[in-house]
Amino acid sequence: MKKKLLQAIALLITVITVFALFACGMGDMKPMYPNATPDTGGSMDSSEDTNDEYREYEELGFILAEEYPLSSFTANVNTASYTRVRDLIQSGQSVPSDAVRAEEFINYFKYNVPEPEAGEVFGVVTEMGHTPWNEESYLLRISLKARETERKAAHYVFLMDISGSMTAYNKLPYVKRSLGYLIGSMSEYDRLTVITYSYESKVLFENKSVADAAEMISLIEKQYASGATYAYNALEQAYGLAHKYFIPGGNNRVMIATDGDFNVGPTSDDEFTELVQSLRQECIEKEQTVYLTTLGYGDGNLHDSKLDIMAQYGDGNYIYVDSIGYAETLFSEKISHLTTVAKDVKLQVDFNPALVKGYRIIGYDTRQISSDDFENDQTDGGEVGAGQRVTVLYEVIPQGSDFEIAPTGRPSGDTSTTASDFAFTFRIKYKDADREGEIITKEYAGDYGMLQNELSEDYRFLCSLTEFAMILRNSKYIGSTDITLMTSYNRIKELNSVNNDREKQELAALILSYASRL
Repeated sequence: MKKKLLQAIALLITVITVFALFACGMGDMKPMYPNATPDTGGSMDSSEDTNDEYREYEELGFILAEEYPLSSFTANVNTASYTRVRDLIQSGQSVPSDAVRAEEFINYFKYNVPEPEAGEVFGVVTEMGHTPWNEESYLLRISLKARETERKAAHYVFLMDISGSMTAYNKLPYVKRSLGYLIGSMSEYDRLTVITYSYESKVLFENKSVADAAEMISLIEKQYASGATYAYNALEQAYGLAHKYFIPGGNNRVMIATDGDFNVGPTSDDEFTELVQSLRQECIEKEQTVYLTTLGYGDGNLHDSKLDIMAQYGDGNYIYVDSIGYAETLFSEKISHLTTVAKDVKLQVDFNPALVKGYRIIGYDTRQISSDDFENDQTDGGEVGAGQRVTVLYEVIPQGSDFEIAPTGRPSGDTSTTASDFAFTFRIKYKDADREGEIITKEYAGDYGMLQNELSEDYRFLCSLTEFAMILRNSKYIGSTDITLMTSYNRIKELNSVNNDREKQELAALILSYASRL
């Protein structure tokens, strides 16, 4: 019965989409994931005006280990930066440097990481080799994989932006398809509430089950884009309904699908930061954890910065949906990622100054915290879902190297506690989502004995991916990277693991497409 129902839903979604695509103009269609990028020709520079907004940040440089032996940051499993940049390249547009967040490129892909041991939340793998673009440094890779788990009963409160800015084919039509795939993935225990908002918010339906799929899809498809965007009140209303229908022990999540172009009421990044922080605090006081997922759509007026910040401070994640194909992947094979298994995840690498002269973290530029915040159990961290992978890369300069690192003159006062014969200690601190209130800290030590000549295919893939991100970012740390990107491309194409991974195959095509326009 369940299988027949899902088949009927899928058929209904397909029929609706055909009409929607004609209504939105087939001539506007762009290549859909996961197809290889076609050659759009011409320069990567776009003459089109854009009002997209990205969060400005300074790329972190090399740091002396004797000044700052402890590198602390919160986990980030967002993938929006990679899919947004993918969309820009496939559209033949230029890539703003602040659109590139290296860790979101890295964490988009799957890597081979040992499954967690019984009773553990994370499996861990570490690896170190020579950095391809800097002969003075070693590249340290630390990868985590969260445990798989059975999906919990979920209550999704889905905020659907139907304001006038959502008219484009890759906005409201994509949101409708996303909702269709979400409904198709619901179990009999899941519930869905949908709120639409433009100049005002309206509850389209609340606490519906998959048995009401046809009714829900019919109501969703009747929505059209018009009016201004008053998101502030809509988000407050969404959390109110999340608490009203809260499922103890379940996956309670608010999802806001939008271009982020809010223009009525409070609209600034700071105001929405304060709002999601206050809503999170209310969840703590009620002892009801509600997660937040921000879903970005479209371009031209995408407020990427706002969606990124909301997710960071709202116990959640940020995903940019660049195609219908990716919407299907997100709400089918990756739906388990929306079941959180570890909360307030914080990471720290303790470098031994006796063996390490300095280091540079790649990415996580907006996720840095102090060593005191790492120790403070009240400090908010990142959330990691079932089966998700978190990878961090460091360039490490060994003690005795002539590589110049400028001192800051403002030492942290922190002291390394890494044993004298180890180069670093990696720590992970988190709360097990299934064991409320318990704080868990794990440590893993490593030294230069890890250096390998035969590095894993994942490691070599990460080298090419990082080079690509640095070129796009116009990073000052690209060193001897082949700026034509052909070395990066050829390294990926030689990997056997890429042949069985469509997303990694797509990356190779993306690099080649971008390289052809340099």
